[in-house]
Amino acid sequence: MERLAQLASWLNPLTSLISLFRFISRQANKRADKPYLGIWFEHNDGYCIEQTGQPFSGSGGTRKSYCYRFKVTNDGPTRAEKCEAKLMAISMSNPDRRPSKCKELHTPVKLKWAESGQGETGIGSGCEAYCNLIVIPEQTEQDRMKRNNKYIDSLAADGSLGLVIDYAGNKNQQINRLIKPPAGNTYLLDVTITDVKTDTTVSTTFKVQWKGSWKNNLHDMMEEAHVEIKDKRPGAAPR
Repeated sequence: MERLAQLASWLNPLTSLISLFRFISRQANKRADKPYLGIWFEHNDGYCIEQTGQPFSGSGGTRKSYCYRFKVTNDGPTRAEKCEAKLMAISMSNPDRRPSKCKELHTPVKLKWAESGQGETGIGSGCEAYCNLIVIPEQTEQDRMKRNNKYIDSLAADGSLGLVIDYAGNKNQQINRLIKPPAGNTYLLDVTITDVKTDTTVSTTFKVQWKGSWKNNLHDMMEEAHVEIKDKRPGAAPR
């Protein structure tokens, strides 16, 4: 009996180890059949770009805007067939208090994929796609959009320049323009990427600092509007 008890004491840890190995193996196989998504952003001119467009009727020159976009990668073995990027929440953060949510963002809202201009896209294995986060149009265009009631501002604003969140489709019933916050405050934008077909999800928070003025070149504008990922993974390198 003593030998049997001793044998049982040896087998119990071994059985637990085998069970743990089987669990890890199942999880690895499950992950191997899915896309593996990542979100990347660096505050440089690879992710922040200048755009030009056709002038409005009766106006001269070209329209100019700046776009800040992030990159979504798929390092898994399978294609992400239907990726959606959604803004889940907008908060205002102050070092002296906890972040406060902007209540006017009623539901998650789809962001616009850069290449297609739509609210969803496919990302092949080993491939990437850019998604627009904010756009900064010139003051004349923002004034025109404001007169046409196309903006819902994060704060009261008369003639202010704002950061326009690049939603897919007409979503002007939600907060869609970030106005310069009080001194010391920053915006936090919670974003989630989901491959709807496989329910693969990755999330991050963008920290947005906005001084409120228009600049005529990209690098000066990047000093006015600064974006970064709030909590980078340890050891994560820009891509």
